[in-house]
Amino acid sequence: MIRLFFGDVLSGITTVLILGLLGFLAVSVARGKHVTRWGWRIVVAVAVGTALSALSATRDAFMTENALFEPGGLQSVLCAVAGGLIYALGIAALFIRKQGYRRVAFCLIAALLLVQMVAVEGSRLAMAAGVLL
Repeated sequence: MIRLFFGDVLSGITTVLILGLLGFLAVSVARGKHVTRWGWRIVVAVAVGTALSALSATRDAFMTENALFEPGGLQSVLCAVAGGLIYALGIAALFIRKQGYRRVAFCLIAALLLVQMVAVEGSRLAMAAGVLL
């Protein structure tokens, strides 16, 4: 099981990035009442989420003959829709400067990033356990 997440350099980097992003999101939401600049947190979440998405796609050989997930499969479609919503919320936060909106947008972005991580990593765990998805 450990080889699934740290079997090579790319898997290790992706796993560390996932854990770091989860920690950042959790701390941000938990300390929400003390945060005054949600815009920067949105930028960090979107940037790290994008990097994580690219690394995960590379790790899983996405869009190649040996891909772990099909381009039209559940994981791919779910992650594409969630990613589009994440970008839409992030772009809207550029124009809507109210911290109340940005806080809600950050929380929605955090939830959507979590959905993406669970979809991909949960599927990888299920496949490693022999459950077909």
